[in-house]
Amino acid sequence: MTRKRRRSGKTVPKKSNAAGLTALALCFTRQLQLQAPPAAVVAGEPAGGPSAAAAAANLLFSPVAVYAALALLAAGARGGTLQELLDALGGDSRDDLDAFARRAAERAVADRSRSLSGGGPAVAFACGAWLDAAWALLPAFRDAEARAVDFGNEPEKAVGEINGCLAAATNNHIDSILDPSSVDTRTTLVLVEKVASGPGFWHYRLPTSQVPVGDFRLPKFEVFASGSVREALSDGMGIKSAFVAGEADLADMAAKRDEDADTAGTPLYVADVCHKAVIEVNEGGTVANGATASYMLCGASAVMDQPVKVDFVADHPFVFFVIEEVSRAIVFVGRVLDPSISG
Repeated sequence: MTRKRRRSGKTVPKKSNAAGLTALALCFTRQLQLQAPPAAVVAGEPAGGPSAAAAAANLLFSPVAVYAALALLAAGARGGTLQELLDALGGDSRDDLDAFARRAAERAVADRSRSLSGGGPAVAFACGAWLDAAWALLPAFRDAEARAVDFGNEPEKAVGEINGCLAAATNNHIDSILDPSSVDTRTTLVLVEKVASGPGFWHYRLPTSQVPVGDFRLPKFEVFASGSVREALSDGMGIKSAFVAGEADLADMAAKRDEDADTAGTPLYVADVCHKAVIEVNEGGTVANGATASYMLCGASAVMDQPVKVDFVADHPFVFFVIEEVSRAIVFVGRVLDPSISG
């Protein structure tokens, strides 16, 4: 049965969590293509450098990682801010979003490297919260992996700790998500979702039991993407109030430990949301970080009386989706216009 909700006195269909994840993937694809590429994707690189050219040509992001980060944000949201997140993600409640995000982590990005079926990609999925030592997480975040840092006095050291944890989780394929200018003494909380995998694609058999696969050729390529996704969330998905000081209602997220402090009771808001992803495909396999593939399918899975032999030759620009075959969760979305551009 289709869930429904009321909006402006009218009853409208309520999209499911899975539909919310799919909508997020498609919306992000449109929004990121509309956004102009950053002047320099890599710190210190001049405008128009190779990484900026890659950003203009190629596209990459992880819908699962973004969805999970927003679900974590929703755990501390209330009122209109929570409703915007629920509408965007297709959830009925905070618990509903949390349950779906957990299922996605358990299924879509499950580690199958030691499976009985012969192994698969080694995958890691985790979320973490870095909280200023002067603040305390509220019960909504009791299950989150939390670490105390000193944003108030040593923001650069805090950034180093966050980036160090991310680098370790991705085997240094992503060595940072924040730069020192991303935080200051006003920063209270940083939430990070990370997904990482080792080689796995070429070690899987192509699904010849479903579709006879003929000539299979894929260029070696590496796609790197990094930057703010605030505009895509706000303009594309309607998540607006969370980014506005005085309008954001994140009162269930954290509280000041010292009630007598000047900032006690100061409402939190989201300054920015950054996303970073890299995928490399070559003869040795597929390595994805920030987003990952647990299974890449080639061809269709429909059963036909006389299967048609499929040739897959990627000799022109293409879009790829990495989809977990059981849950149908979209783990990875990418576009390759120029595989010769590295990074």
